[in-house]
Amino acid sequence: MRREWEMASDRIAAVVERVRREGWCAVRGVIPPTEVAVVYRAVMEVAEREWEQHSVNGRLGIGGLIAKTQAMVPYVLDERLLGTAEALFGPKVRISMTHGIVTDPGYERTNWHGDWPFSLGNPYQIPAPYAADQPVKITTLWALTPFNATTGGTLIVPGSHTAGNNPGGDIGYDIFEPVASEMQPELEPGDVLVIDSRTWHTNGTNRSDGQRVGMAVRYAAWWYNVHQITPGLAEFERMAAETGDRASDVVPISREIYDALPEKAKPLFRHIVIGQRVLPDTVAEPAWG
Repeated sequence: MRREWEMASDRIAAVVERVRREGWCAVRGVIPPTEVAVVYRAVMEVAEREWEQHSVNGRLGIGGLIAKTQAMVPYVLDERLLGTAEALFGPKVRISMTHGIVTDPGYERTNWHGDWPFSLGNPYQIPAPYAADQPVKITTLWALTPFNATTGGTLIVPGSHTAGNNPGGDIGYDIFEPVASEMQPELEPGDVLVIDSRTWHTNGTNRSDGQRVGMAVRYAAWWYNVHQITPGLAEFERMAAETGDRASDVVPISREIYDALPEKAKPLFRHIVIGQRVLPDTVAEPAWG
């Protein structure tokens, strides 16, 4: 009989191979069916607090979700997700962003894009043409309600992660124009869509009579810099002063939230904990973090 670690290795390898080749893979049952409702309710409690102030045209993006609920934390450690990130980026990975996503009935399809730093037009970006052979980040899109053609589930263009550009760049392609090879993977609540962040993707039109609810959790290498999108840090505050934009993609977490995380999850979020500092070399004990 094969040992469990060998079977786990095979499960991870299958996701890695699919993401490398096609730019995407659906991972089933990351949140067990009996536990999805708990995460759904936690996200919706945050959504209800933020909807009036932050929703736009029937869509709410909840930035810095980890600072507002930690209900998803046990599941971001799923071997297929964390193992894929470690296989692509090395053993020291971090989670760069956590978002909640709620779209109302009637919310329409929007624009093709790659995720930051491939969201062209951002002051901080990897300029096109970007490398086709090495991912920088993976985006995981979590279904808390069904994702399909009726509810407006995520649309992707398989293989587009190797294009070196996306319709947000100057490639002469309308960002709203359908692509012949586009597809819309179907996800049940608890399933996760893993994509190379360079892969062209967008939401579909929600033709159902209910809200579509999900999350986006992005895994990156240990060296991936989020200072410019973290409020309170110099790079963010300098850009905010220049542009007048105080984006909430990352919300720093308190030491109390950090201390309550599972030990295996702490390295994924350590870089956004409030109060970290660098002490002089003469201090015998290093600073926390």
